[in-house]
Amino acid sequence: MPVIKRRKAKKTGQILRINLKEDPSCLDPRRGRNMSSDSQVQAMLFEGLMRFESDGSLTCAQASHYELSSDRTTYTFHLKSTFWSDGTPVTAHDFEYTWKNILTPTFPSLDPHALFCIKNAQGAKEGIIPLSEVGIRALDDKTLVVELERPTLYFLHIAASSVLFPINAFQDQLFPDWHLEATPHFIGNGPFTLNTWEHNREIILEKNLHYRLADQIKLDQIQIHMINSGIARLHMHASGLFDIVGLPLSNLPHDLYREMLQQNLLHVIQTPGTMGCMFNTKQEPFNNVHIRKAFAYSINRKQIVDRITYTKEKPAFGIIPPQFKEHSTPQLFKDNDIVTAQRLLEIGLKELNLTARDLQGKLTFSFWKHDHCCPELPQFLHDEWKEKLNVNVELEALNFKTLHQKGREGNFSMGYFVPASIYFDPIEILERFKYSNNPRNYPRWENAQYIKLINQSEQTASVKERLSLLNLAEEILMEQMPFAPIFHWNYALLVQPHVKGFCVSPLGYLNFDRISIKTTFH
Repeated sequence: MPVIKRRKAKKTGQILRINLKEDPSCLDPRRGRNMSSDSQVQAMLFEGLMRFESDGSLTCAQASHYELSSDRTTYTFHLKSTFWSDGTPVTAHDFEYTWKNILTPTFPSLDPHALFCIKNAQGAKEGIIPLSEVGIRALDDKTLVVELERPTLYFLHIAASSVLFPINAFQDQLFPDWHLEATPHFIGNGPFTLNTWEHNREIILEKNLHYRLADQIKLDQIQIHMINSGIARLHMHASGLFDIVGLPLSNLPHDLYREMLQQNLLHVIQTPGTMGCMFNTKQEPFNNVHIRKAFAYSINRKQIVDRITYTKEKPAFGIIPPQFKEHSTPQLFKDNDIVTAQRLLEIGLKELNLTARDLQGKLTFSFWKHDHCCPELPQFLHDEWKEKLNVNVELEALNFKTLHQKGREGNFSMGYFVPASIYFDPIEILERFKYSNNPRNYPRWENAQYIKLINQSEQTASVKERLSLLNLAEEILMEQMPFAPIFHWNYALLVQPHVKGFCVSPLGYLNFDRISIKTTFH
């Protein structure tokens, strides 16, 4: 297949300048992502069958329309006449190839569970069912048939997530390292193309003239700079050198949040994520539920959101973010419950035949040293546990990649993580704790009753019953406490007044394809 050269966009001065706090670790959507540097850029370069609009509605993207069988288990997607950034057609075969790659047992995807609602997908990932029997089939270039294990009320939400963005099958087979550099082999189907990638310094994206809505894209170019100083990026924004700064792209000086809020400068956006502490349930002492709960109950969440986070976060007493709840989020345990925490610690130590002295110097709390929300939190937790439980916890500051590598390997005792949903449904967060071998189940926790409830939720056709079952599963998760929720996470951004059309999807993605610049700045 010949490679067609990209057409060059005529520059009109529509250039957006933004900052990432670090170099993307991966621009291949199959392999996983974090919510900032990876996913935000992937969403500029690729597009799936469906997409989330800023008002929460789902619309067709690469798909023109779809049909659902009468038993609600088979989706037939009909693709629009869309093109890759090299001018070649996007086909249903690209989608089949991409999704089956993720389900290949040896492929290093972090989110294969997102596809497990598809017929035989989980068995294929586990190596017990051939990929040919997975319910993903391209009937022709423009028709993709997806068979599900059972009716899945949220499947279209999954189809809109970055995990199911397609890649160009032809290029991937010829040039498997295409995603590591900005070369002609890096081909996407999103609103922008990758022009330059100077690692740890700069990424330049240009308008994709082969994109299906290219005539509606106002920006000619997006300049992305990697500057890891919050003060520096704030000064650059104030000087007009950056158009958008802040989360989910990069953090701002945390001690200035309150002042910026009072001046109505910040855009605060609710995200589908909950910040908290994960415990390694395979290591002593956090293999004991009473000790996990002691550490969780002793945290003063109200004080954290009042004095540390500053961006209108809500204390978390469950793992599911409020936007996934039909009604108010229930409080599944008491805040700052010192008496109960001390009693549970005593019970847990006795069950393990340990004393508080045995814990000294043996526990480490791992966290991201460029913490994107509240850098004071690790020290605050250290002081809480020292004062209330008389346990000294060492603090371990790591970079993002190392922190999550240790989480996946189970090489930590406790750590600061953010389970954030990759599609708009609570099951995505709950399902990662279903089996201990899930790559995102860092605590390695598993519970038979929890598995039963998750399975029952997948088998019911009643929305009300399904949510009730998921609520019960969340209650078990909080009763066993492999993850101690602390607060529900919000983004905070500074946006220049000349940036028009700024909006964010319910999953926390900035919709750059809707942005325009009112005035050109040089």
